[in-house]
Amino acid sequence: MAITHSRFDFDYWMNLSKSDPKLFEIQRREAVEKEILKAPEHRREKLRRLQWRIDMERSRASNPLSGCIRLNKMMMDELYKAGGLRDSLFLLRDSLLKFPCENDGKNHAPKKGKIISLLPAKK
Repeated sequence: MAITHSRFDFDYWMNLSKSDPKLFEIQRREAVEKEILKAPEHRREKLRRLQWRIDMERSRASNPLSGCIRLNKMMMDELYKAGGLRDSLFLLRDSLLKFPCENDGKNHAPKKGKIISLLPAKK
């Protein structure tokens, strides 16, 4: 198998796409399906439909950069459409601000917390 550990090996996939595009596509599809199978069963069909849309956008593109632009537009459309991720995040934020604290019944704004870096520490 192409990936022997949990980290994504960009160089492996890049070299494979250049040296053997057909094998790259076979292994890409296998890797995607493997990830879909990790999801809860009730989510898999939706993930497969999303992957189909992604594959169709890629197939319509004249080159990889065009494919990347098409996928970026698709993601932005999902983010900003009515009822999309952005709206959902605002609803979540607003609901957290409206519900009273269980301890004293008063409304409280979220407390400020320490921001931590998710990037690896520099050596």
